[in-house]
Amino acid sequence: MSNSRAEYEADSERLPCKVYLGLREGNLDPQDVVALARELLDWFHCTDAVLEVVERNPGEVSQAEMIALARRILDDVGFDRGFDLVPERLETLRAALRVVARDLPARGIEGEPEIEILEDWFPTGAGVRLAEGGLLNWGGPILPDMCDDPVMALTSLTILIQESLLERTWRV
Repeated sequence: MSNSRAEYEADSERLPCKVYLGLREGNLDPQDVVALARELLDWFHCTDAVLEVVERNPGEVSQAEMIALARRILDDVGFDRGFDLVPERLETLRAALRVVARDLPARGIEGEPEIEILEDWFPTGAGVRLAEGGLLNWGGPILPDMCDDPVMALTSLTILIQESLLERTWRV
């Protein structure tokens, strides 16, 4: 991989994270938004929000406008906040597992299952590790954005577990 490509990939992860955290924590640095917009423009990600940020003087953009532009840029590039930047997603998924796990003994599965982050998958998601060591992830992992809503997390987890167990045991 060329150095410029490696640098782009590092910045393409670092800068959006920095901007997202600034938005989340209420301390957005306009210079971070400008740096992100310039980086995106250099790599031909030319959206209206990116153009507006690079064409305007950051000192003349209100904080509210900069926040709106930063959100638009992150949306435009499809920034995935993952489990690491939004830890409440993982907590939502763990709460859903506590509900689903109540039914596992009826299938002969003993012990406490755990959520396991599957970082070697793309995109990174989550599966379920049973107490006996088996990994349930048939059909692919549960993606972080599936855990923004507790009902969606519960539904996704139920389907993953049901399909994985069906695949392993060939029993409904």
